[in-house]
Amino acid sequence: MKKLSLWLFLALAVLNISGAGIEPGDYRIGVEKIDSPGRGQVSIRSLPAYAVLSVDGAMVGSGKWSGNLSPGIHGVSAEAKDHFPIMFLISVAEHAKYTIDIALRPHTGFLAMSIEPSDAEVYVEGKRLEDRLVELPVGQRDVTVKKFGYKEEQLSIDILRNITSAIAVTLEASEFRVTGFRLSPLAFDPLNRGLYGRGRLDFSVAAPGMGKVEIFDASGSLVHTATLPEFATWSQRFTWKGEDGKGQALPYGGYTLALSVWPRDENQAISSEHPLVLSREINLVPDRMVKPMGFMGGRAGLAFFPEPALRNTMPGSLSILGLYSGNFSLDAGFRVGERIGLGLSAFASPGGQGASGGVTVSFTRRGASLDGAVSFVFASSATNFLLYPDPGIGAQARLEFPLALTFPAKAGEFRFGAAPGLNYHIDDSRIGASLALGFWHENRTAVAGLSAFQSLDARGILNSSNPLSLAAEGRFLFASLPFTLHGIVCASLSPGLFDVGAGLGMGLAW
Repeated sequence: MKKLSLWLFLALAVLNISGAGIEPGDYRIGVEKIDSPGRGQVSIRSLPAYAVLSVDGAMVGSGKWSGNLSPGIHGVSAEAKDHFPIMFLISVAEHAKYTIDIALRPHTGFLAMSIEPSDAEVYVEGKRLEDRLVELPVGQRDVTVKKFGYKEEQLSIDILRNITSAIAVTLEASEFRVTGFRLSPLAFDPLNRGLYGRGRLDFSVAAPGMGKVEIFDASGSLVHTATLPEFATWSQRFTWKGEDGKGQALPYGGYTLALSVWPRDENQAISSEHPLVLSREINLVPDRMVKPMGFMGGRAGLAFFPEPALRNTMPGSLSILGLYSGNFSLDAGFRVGERIGLGLSAFASPGGQGASGGVTVSFTRRGASLDGAVSFVFASSATNFLLYPDPGIGAQARLEFPLALTFPAKAGEFRFGAAPGLNYHIDDSRIGASLALGFWHENRTAVAGLSAFQSLDARGILNSSNPLSLAAEGRFLFASLPFTLHGIVCASLSPGLFDVGAGLGMGLAW
């Protein structure tokens, strides 16, 4: 078992040499054909990285070396302090490349440990050891001994070659305390699914005990009680879904979550007298319907239509979208309070079509039945309709006035919006109008819809230089993970042009 501990200690370091592990004290040679007449190419890597490498008796480097060798037999060696050297022969042929990985076997000593309590966990250099007599590489080693309910001990020990070093550790009982008390989020809608329809309490304890969670409404009435499992480890967690003790949804409003904890006494019994109580306010709110942020410039909404109501969107998102045409976009969106949205976006066309970028700032106001906003967009070097409407325009600034009507549906709601706008083309000082339309369905984890954009200027409409831009898309938020899935199909349409592309992407939402 002591040999096994040594191999476990060295395994991760050895894996750093290449994709597959090499046992300490061994080497591996890989060969592939190349075009190198009259010579062979040799590349050597070693562990440890400071090992001195020699070829045919001459030192060539430390840790790694690459060079050409003539066809024939050559000697290779590696040596390092506190390690056994290694030497071997290699037959080199022309038109071949040799990759040599070497793992030197370290000198070792032994560590004997006397630990109380006997079932305490022991870690050496962050790796847990089960045996109390282990073989370790020579050198100074950091040892950590811990057990729940006891104070953690840390010490350093020098491991000497072929010598058994000994340590004796007796852990002291820890005082009962609570740290890391955190409740998140502080407001949620219980009708949301998964992560977004619950509040989570996290805290840590230092010793055995037990606790309970009580939830009070704004009038001080107790509406929910939960007894926590007895504390048997440091990290503790409680999840509340906005329900009472019978599993019924509670009304929207403000609540107080109170955590009461008790330690064990000297006789290992738990008494409910004089508990430690920690509390935090939490709110159940009706306007926290979760929607992922949008595609264009990180802003909420559809590809060609900005969302004029930000209150129900995620506070932030980061996404990457790959397009069938070979383009891709990287978008980041942020909501500042309930009225302002900020978006940053970077576009690229590796196929040589150029690159584009944009910044979006939206100021929103939500009414009872009509949502209205002002949206400002700046974009530069736009080159492709899949990334931005009005292709090939260079740099432009757009001021849009999106309005949207909401129609309740059985599952979620349907929305229709229009966004007239003014465009300023910076390159040629041209001013024109634009119109964007959007029709979509949304619920608590998804947005799917259609959007269209048309510039209205001297170039005319629905022609090859000023086509109609269309997009059909969907964005889905995973209920149990903070990730989004994006899918989009875009088209440019005019009597002489019909161009279609599709894209798929993933995002992170918070």
